[in-house]
Amino acid sequence: MLRFSKTVDYMVRCVLFLARSTPGQLVSRQAIVAGTDIPDLFFRKIVQELSRAGVLRITRGPKGAYALAIPPEKLTLLQVVEIGTGEICLNECVARPATCGHSGTCSVHVVWQDVRRKFRESLRAVTFADLANPDAVTKTKARPD
Repeated sequence: MLRFSKTVDYMVRCVLFLARSTPGQLVSRQAIVAGTDIPDLFFRKIVQELSRAGVLRITRGPKGAYALAIPPEKLTLLQVVEIGTGEICLNECVARPATCGHSGTCSVHVVWQDVRRKFRESLRAVTFADLANPDAVTKTKARPD
């Protein structure tokens, strides 16, 4: 089963919560934790990672708060997912072709590359502004199976 970690899930929840806030508004830790069901210990970890990546702006102090550092319409789901996972890659041979002596001749390698490309394109096509407006996602991004 391929699935993202809790860290990625919590990062997406946090960023989406802030994307739904008034632009530029500082939001308290308590409000984000309560509104997203992110455990406090995880929250402290993910906001540091998101801040280092330039996604969040943190105001420190007793009244510390958080805001997006990137406008939601310019921040993609791919960016946030890859902050938590590193660059998405389905297997070692696609990530580092030199580690596999069969990469140049393996027919499955080509399939893995194509799946990776399409998966990343799908995540890159969705912004947090889109996600903040669920109707926009279902109308413009969703495709029938």
